[in-house]
Amino acid sequence: MKKIKSIKIGGHKIFVKYKKKANIINLGENWQQYNQINLNIEQEPSQLEVTLLHEIIHNVLSNSGYKYDKNNDTKVHSEKTVETIAQGLYQVLKDNKIIFNGKLE
Repeated sequence: MKKIKSIKIGGHKIFVKYKKKANIINLGENWQQYNQINLNIEQEPSQLEVTLLHEIIHNVLSNSGYKYDKNNDTKVHSEKTVETIAQGLYQVLKDNKIIFNGKLE
């Protein structure tokens, strides 16, 4: 995957930062209030691609009014929901050669 420096989501320019594991708690973080997505660079390329999709989905859902609650997995915007969508979407895009080549540049 070519390193993306920024992406437009819902009309907002979101900056994508790549960080070492020591500087980031999870595989990725969506800091919507700062228009920033942080990704743990110490992942396999395919996992990094899924993590980017995962954080994009968090951002889209938040923009749509779905609030995130990390402690309640029954809400629409939960980690389980976001990860399910990210994994499924990644598989469709990858299998149909729509995006992602699996190589970091």
